[in-house]
Amino acid sequence: MKQFTSHIDFSLTKKRFRMMGKNISQFRSNSIKIFLAPVVICLSLMFCTDQNAENGLTPIELRSSFIGGYYKSEPILYIKEEKATYPPYYPFDPILHNEEGEIFTGKRTFYSRSPKNPGWEDHIKDGIITKTVYLNKKMIESNRVAYQLYEYEDGRYVTQTSYDSNDELIQRIEYTENSTRNYSPDGQLTSYGYTEIKDGNRWTYQKAWYPNGNLMMEIESGRDSSGQQSIWVSYDEDGNIKRQTRIEDGELIQEEN
Repeated sequence: MKQFTSHIDFSLTKKRFRMMGKNISQFRSNSIKIFLAPVVICLSLMFCTDQNAENGLTPIELRSSFIGGYYKSEPILYIKEEKATYPPYYPFDPILHNEEGEIFTGKRTFYSRSPKNPGWEDHIKDGIITKTVYLNKKMIESNRVAYQLYEYEDGRYVTQTSYDSNDELIQRIEYTENSTRNYSPDGQLTSYGYTEIKDGNRWTYQKAWYPNGNLMMEIESGRDSSGQQSIWVSYDEDGNIKRQTRIEDGELIQEEN
């Protein structure tokens, strides 16, 4: 096994992991791409404009897309200022308001900014997103998903089901406040991620499996008294380790078979 070490600032860590993800994606099947798409979507950044101080609302105007670029909302909707933060596996705050502070029912569309082309459309009822329809051909071709349906319990977002253009089920995702589980159309668990607090620090864990049931990758990342600690291990379909990447006290260590 070859081993490479180097010292890096943690500010570069996310960039390096993204590069690793691109390399791994080259040998994944379509089902693996489907696994990655919702994860990226769930981690998409929300960008806020100036807050409406009078009614305590925070506008949600821009969102990043998993195919790149930022998309602007029309109309611009708002969340309550005290609800502006949300758990790491909770994609968005479900209660959306108009600029008058009234709970919104209707549709909002996200458009690319230059040129202005529709990306996706959210169907919203009583402030809750019930359906997302993708309008961008590249988005649909990238992950085979044409639309997604959402289910709620006690006002909380708990499931997301994705369908292709022929209304065939692509995958199902189940959420709690600190975890997410992805299932294939036949009910097989394809990925699982969760967070936990250790000594006041948040740790994140993620696992994904091949269609044959063998582990495809596992990620563990968090901080301890020594600093940032992370490990990313990828496997081939026979269960053999292909690559290990670790960050130990700021030291990047890569091992390849």
